[in-house]
Amino acid sequence: MKRAALYARVSTEKQAEKELSIPAQLQELKEYAAKNGMEIVSVYTDEGVSAKTDDRPEFQRMIAEAKQKDRPFDIILYHKNDRFARNREDAIVYKSLLRRDCGIELIAIKEDFGDGPVAKMIEGILEVIAEFYSLNLAQEVKKGMKEKAKQGKALGEAPLGYKIGGDGYFKIVPEEAKVVKYIFNEYTSTNKGLRSIAQDLKTKGKMLFDEAGAKYKWSANGIKVILNNKAYIGTMVWNKRDTAKNYDIRNKDEWITVTNAHQPIIDKQTFKKAQDILKSKRTYRSDSKDYLLRGLVK
Repeated sequence: MKRAALYARVSTEKQAEKELSIPAQLQELKEYAAKNGMEIVSVYTDEGVSAKTDDRPEFQRMIAEAKQKDRPFDIILYHKNDRFARNREDAIVYKSLLRRDCGIELIAIKEDFGDGPVAKMIEGILEVIAEFYSLNLAQEVKKGMKEKAKQGKALGEAPLGYKIGGDGYFKIVPEEAKVVKYIFNEYTSTNKGLRSIAQDLKTKGKMLFDEAGAKYKWSANGIKVILNNKAYIGTMVWNKRDTAKNYDIRNKDEWITVTNAHQPIIDKQTFKKAQDILKSKRTYRSDSKDYLLRGLVK
C-alpha cells in the first residue's frame, strides 16, 4: 500500500468560508486516498498563506521531510495545482525536486490527467494560468486600493482615536480622542518630551482615560508616531512607503493625499506646532558635538 501525504492551503478567510476551506480539501483528499488504496501518513496545512512564494511553514516542512533518506511517504495529494504553487518557477523547482530527486508522486486530485506527455503539458498550462491569475489579482487589488485611497477611505487599521465606519471612512472614538488631544497638548504646551509623556501614560493613563489610556504599551516612538500622523487633522496619506523595500519612503509624486477626508481630532495649528517642535529637537541633536567620552562620562 502506497503511503500518502496530504497538503491543503487557503490564502484568505473568504476562501476558507467557501468550498476551498481546509476541512473541505482534506475531506476530498481522504476520499481519493481511500478510493485508490493509499494509506495517509502525514497531513500538512497552510492557513491564510499565499502560494505566490514558497515561504509557507507547512509546505517547507513537507519538502524537508520528503528529502529525508527514509522518506515517510511516497505520494503527495493536493486539491488543485494552484494549492501547490501559484508561482511557475516554484512549481517547476519543487515538482522536479520531489519527482526526480525524491521519487515522490504528485497528484492534484481535481486535475489528475495521468503521467504522459499530454498530461505534463496540461499541468504546465494550468500552472501558467494560476500564476497569471495571481499576478492579475494583485494588480486588481492594488487598483481597487488606489481608488479607495483617492476617496479618502480607510486602508488598514484605524489609528488611536478612530474606528472604521460602515461607509469605509474614519469615525472618531470619543474616549480615545481624549488621549490623542492629551498627547498633543502635553507636547505643545509643556516642556515634556516624548519619553516623559509615554511614562505619564504608562503610570496614570488608565486612571485618566480608563481603558483608552491603557490600550497601548506606551513608548517614546509610539508618541512620535501619533504626533506625526496627519490622520488627526483629517488628512489621509496612502502609498507613502514601499512595503517591498523595507518601508522606504517613496517619491512624493507617488503618494495619494486627501485632505478633509474625515473629521479631525486636532486643529492644524496645534499639529503644525508639534511638527515644529519635533523638527527643532532633531536639528538640536544633529548640531550637537560628539566628544571622545560622550555617553561614558557624566
